[in-house]
Amino acid sequence: LIEPEALRLTLDESRVLARQAGLESKLECEALHVHVDGWAAGLVISLAAQRSAEATGAAPWRASKHHIFEYFAGEVFDRAPLSERETLMRLALFPQFTGAMAQAISRNADAGSLLRKMFRNHYFVERRGDGEAFYQYHDLFREFLLARFEESRTPAAARATKRKAAQILE
Repeated sequence: LIEPEALRLTLDESRVLARQAGLESKLECEALHVHVDGWAAGLVISLAAQRSAEATGAAPWRASKHHIFEYFAGEVFDRAPLSERETLMRLALFPQFTGAMAQAISRNADAGSLLRKMFRNHYFVERRGDGEAFYQYHDLFREFLLARFEESRTPAAARATKRKAAQILE
């Protein structure tokens, strides 16, 4: 069993991969490494998107984000049942959350088991804490979910859900 931290690339490893892909700038490489938080697949997707952007004249970071969002959509989000997708989006309103917070914001009694399953399967969720466990999404996954949240509802409905999240945090 390999722990997720062991799979996270170091900055030096990211630099080697970036150089092999033709990215020579140390500053750009460091920014990309921080952006993907050492996530190997995220780095590879971003480097491929940058090559594609250079060929088409698109903005590299925008192309990279688009490709990563497509990856999340295809590999995780679109395969999940509607109730799980709604839970995932609502949880993105929190920087970190517990199983109880997940149930409160989603009204899904299985929200805690969903988080445990995602953590066990290494689906962009980290678990922390010695007492009551709390969870946190990978930053890029959270950004993807927040974008989907905003796209999927009216501004009034989004505000109401955000108010509920603020009350839970309070």
